[in-house]
Amino acid sequence: MINYYELLKLDMNAAHDEINDAIKIETERNTIPEDQIRTMKSIFFNTEFKKEYDQRLMQFLLTSTESKKSGDTIISSINAEKISNLFNGISETNENAVHDKFIYIALGLTALNVIISSFASITFANISNLIFSVAIIVFLLKDWNVLNNFGKATFSKWWALFLPVYLYKRAKRLETKQKYFQIWLAFFVLWIIVFFTFIGSKSLLESSACDVVTDIVHNQFHQRNVSCESVTILESNGKSHDAIATLSNGNTVGASITELASGDIYVEIEQ
Repeated sequence: MINYYELLKLDMNAAHDEINDAIKIETERNTIPEDQIRTMKSIFFNTEFKKEYDQRLMQFLLTSTESKKSGDTIISSINAEKISNLFNGISETNENAVHDKFIYIALGLTALNVIISSFASITFANISNLIFSVAIIVFLLKDWNVLNNFGKATFSKWWALFLPVYLYKRAKRLETKQKYFQIWLAFFVLWIIVFFTFIGSKSLLESSACDVVTDIVHNQFHQRNVSCESVTILESNGKSHDAIATLSNGNTVGASITELASGDIYVEIEQ
């Protein structure tokens, strides 16, 4: 049985950071075979595996009278199937294993936030955006804790405040493709397209409503010297919109705009 503590020149009471630093040093020196380095990381960076390894090593040191054999391995004694799953990136139910479930949730919330922000009313969109942003940060922090338990959280957890940066740094640390960052980028581009499409249609609606307001002021209020300068939509609920109209005399009036099935609009203003 190989005593990995001895290879790292550490005792069994060494802290997680000491073990991590020692592995980095030996990796740079290239004094320990790469396969043994991988095995050490799998054992020491997983709480369950390390605990079982320590118990078996202590028993071995206390009872064994045989000399060490350089070709021994501990993989089979601490569950070879779990070690294989870790090497292959297969998710374990153990929270210490690296998995992507929190990233899936964060991206799902991002997609939902894009949809709501694009089509909901301004007030509701702002509220939902705040709620989704907090939820996304919470799940990213959970993911960071998983990486930390597995010894791979070498970047600050505060990058969880910035989803795209977190996804990029995570992939770099795990040496995987930037697929999650690319998914976020696709969401962002889609949101930009939808946003500007919505802004364009909104501006056209406001311009048309302003013309109608001018007609109302001239024909119903009989104020020929007053016209509408601008209309600003404040709240939307489907085809109905609450707005405010600014007149040439400096006054502002409330207005309601309804989009009709024929393509025309119906405008009412407060007297």
